[in-house]
Amino acid sequence: MFSRRVQKEALARGVTDYQQRQKLIDTAFAHLDEHTPAAASSSQALPGAGAAWLLDSGDTVQQVRRVSARVLKLQSLFGDDSSVDIAAMLIREPRLISAEISLIARRLLEIRLMIGLDGTDVMAVVQAQPSLLIQELSTTDSQESDGARRRAWEFGLASDGDSEWLRRAGELREYVAAHGDAHVGFREQDDAELARWAAKQRKDWKSGDLAPDRRKVLEDLQFEFDGDKAEWMRWYGELQKSTDDTMLGTGRGADFYLYNWCCVQRIAKRSGVLAEERVAMLDGIGFDWTGADALS
Repeated sequence: MFSRRVQKEALARGVTDYQQRQKLIDTAFAHLDEHTPAAASSSQALPGAGAAWLLDSGDTVQQVRRVSARVLKLQSLFGDDSSVDIAAMLIREPRLISAEISLIARRLLEIRLMIGLDGTDVMAVVQAQPSLLIQELSTTDSQESDGARRRAWEFGLASDGDSEWLRRAGELREYVAAHGDAHVGFREQDDAELARWAAKQRKDWKSGDLAPDRRKVLEDLQFEFDGDKAEWMRWYGELQKSTDDTMLGTGRGADFYLYNWCCVQRIAKRSGVLAEERVAMLDGIGFDWTGADALS
């Protein structure tokens, strides 16, 4: 495979410098189209039931073939490794279906050149965080160490260097302006990349690796470092803005998910596992502990 040949040369020559790796990748991909795996032919077997989870009942035969062809193309790009669950990767990151195969190949090669020197299983890395294969290369900070970048990859982030961190902090400010809080990662419509970035900040804070200047920026935005508390506060904030109909699960305007959350709070209090601080906060907004409880 083309990318493996380039990787072999890079590793043999000990290319560890970031800028040199980038030059090598740029040169290698100058004629990528000649080496990119071809589209699936009619003689190839189509993927099995796993890929069916990617399709809706209304999809056409052409759409089915499109997804199947992409799975086969990725199988070829990944070296026909039977241990790679490509259908699961596409479910986690649907953008892999429509992204240019050349961009996916380029990103995969960059990852191979960066971490292949120490024997790390590259496919295990991209299986765990398939979003790495479609993120913009321009987000990578050339001043960021390989070790720091690899820690970012564990959360599906191309980089968490200073320039990228400040960009994400700006997005968090916009999030606060839109939602009134910084509890990103716990709303269904939250941006997936910003949510992964927030998860990394929480992990860095917990491990003591969050730089003081970064912590100060997040604290000023009232970012909650404890993930469990952030999720609880997200729903508590929604409850503060709701009506009694929502709290009790009655009325046409009731929010089903918030109503269920209220039920969980009642069950937790009766079971003696709801923290006193949370009981007091709910008491403070007149929470109805006797309301209907559909979950018990």
